[in-house]
Amino acid sequence: MVFRVWQNALMEQPMSTQEIWQWVHSCYGDELGLTSDDEDYTSPAMSKCSVDDKARSNLESSTEDSASINKETKITEDTVRKCDIELSTTNMSDNAKTEVDSGPAASCPIIHEGRMLVDEVYPINVDELFKLLFTDSKFAAELHETRKNSDIKQGSWEMNPDSQQKMRRVSLTVPVAVPSVGLGIPKHSHISETQVMLSCSKPGDMYAIEIESYNSGIPYADSFFIATHFCLTRGSHSLESTINVYCQIKYRKSVWGLVKSFIEKNCWTGLEEYYTALINALKTECENHKSLETNVIVSESEEIKTATSKPVVKTKTSQLRLAEPIENKSFVQSILSISLPDWLLRVDISWLILSVLLVLLVLNVILYHKLWDLEDSDKRYNSMPFTDMQFSKEMPQSQDEWIALLRKQERIHDSEIQHWQTVLKRVISHLRQSEEALSELQGSLYSIVSHRVLSALKEAYSESPDVSASASKQEL
Repeated sequence: MVFRVWQNALMEQPMSTQEIWQWVHSCYGDELGLTSDDEDYTSPAMSKCSVDDKARSNLESSTEDSASINKETKITEDTVRKCDIELSTTNMSDNAKTEVDSGPAASCPIIHEGRMLVDEVYPINVDELFKLLFTDSKFAAELHETRKNSDIKQGSWEMNPDSQQKMRRVSLTVPVAVPSVGLGIPKHSHISETQVMLSCSKPGDMYAIEIESYNSGIPYADSFFIATHFCLTRGSHSLESTINVYCQIKYRKSVWGLVKSFIEKNCWTGLEEYYTALINALKTECENHKSLETNVIVSESEEIKTATSKPVVKTKTSQLRLAEPIENKSFVQSILSISLPDWLLRVDISWLILSVLLVLLVLNVILYHKLWDLEDSDKRYNSMPFTDMQFSKEMPQSQDEWIALLRKQERIHDSEIQHWQTVLKRVISHLRQSEEALSELQGSLYSIVSHRVLSALKEAYSESPDVSASASKQEL
């Protein structure tokens, strides 16, 4: 009974007076002379700690004589041992779970968007699950150490005066796996994330967390970010929790289609890998918590047999403190190594660049071949008439073959003459056009020069009339 009271107090769910009175009746009623007629007594909810037939008969007889009983009977060691052993057996058979309040499971009122990556149920209180995932703890430290993360800074939850919502910031540096073909690729990436607790969150019932994670120091890091929604809800009883995670890739600027496909492919691969690891880590943590709690219950029942309840409470408290989970693999970290399996992205880009270079090389080869073919065709066109004879396998043998060859050579000769005639006609035409242009230029130049000379003479004559008059007299 003491163990029950203590464990409910640890979970911040203290037992009511009525519940305590029920347990007193159930476990110690025959020893204390308590009856069902006593005030505030109701039938106990649990029957596993009920007394045997003899105890029940004693309880009935004590009911008749309850008015004559004036002093309190001491609790015998056998009764304590009996009740506590049955309690511990019940606890271990129920995976070390205590009697908790049951009711309908909580639900998240937020409309979820994106791809659901996690949908799991864990045998753990929702508040404790929140502490594992969104507070600084030993579990988080060990996870970061395993992933070789550094410069980890996790802020505390504070109220934002503008939005009236709690928020905190987390930042860390994660290593980037650089492929051997990569050049100038950073070896580390810095992650910064903002976590916001929505106003619908209610401790002990559900937590809705919105997270935005930004990368820096890697290719295209400024083009997108990861938006994640964590939904932690209480199950059908307080020692059961459900975790749902939804992720989206949002873009801050337009990205080339091929690069966008690379980003999404590698981000989703990394996110799935991270959350798979997170699920396994939480399962391991819950199993460790169960086994530790079971050991605590066994040692507790042994101590109850031989000692008072006070040492038991101290021992239980100290041991349960050891069971504090190795927690929180801060979501940040997920997005980091996750959000961009950068080296995968870089490998794809390297292959893309190599493919483009190969295509350009092939195009250059094709163009060079075409130029070579043009030059070769020009040579064939300008070849001598007897080329066919030079390259023919056999010389003409009959008169008809010679006649055919001569006719062919004649046709080639005529075509070349026509070609040269055409060329000469074009040359002559161009020469005539040039001659006409020069003649026109000459005529225009002559008229312009003559006009300017006459104008100059007239101006000179008008400026010196006396000189012109004397000159005319001399002529007379």
